[in-house]
Amino acid sequence: MTFLVLIMLFKLFFFFRINKDFSIVTTMILSCLFDLRIFMSVFFVMLTFFGACFNVLGKNPQVEMKSLNPFLRNVINCLRIAFGDNEYD
Repeated sequence: MTFLVLIMLFKLFFFFRINKDFSIVTTMILSCLFDLRIFMSVFFVMLTFFGACFNVLGKNPQVEMKSLNPFLRNVINCLRIAFGDNEYD
């Protein structure tokens, strides 16, 4: 379902290029997304690194993530910390 939404969004950007006023905004959005790929790759590597560090320090005891393996739990925990979600039960 997410894949279909992304395809529809890409097609919408393609049709926005027809109108001159929308083409400037569309070109800007697509160039920003293209430039973010380097940041996202570095961000993913850092999340993986800190997830491995948390894995060495100890397992994540959160109840809602019991079905995931401990390393993936720690990577998701790092993502939550990166987004500023520091409230734990």
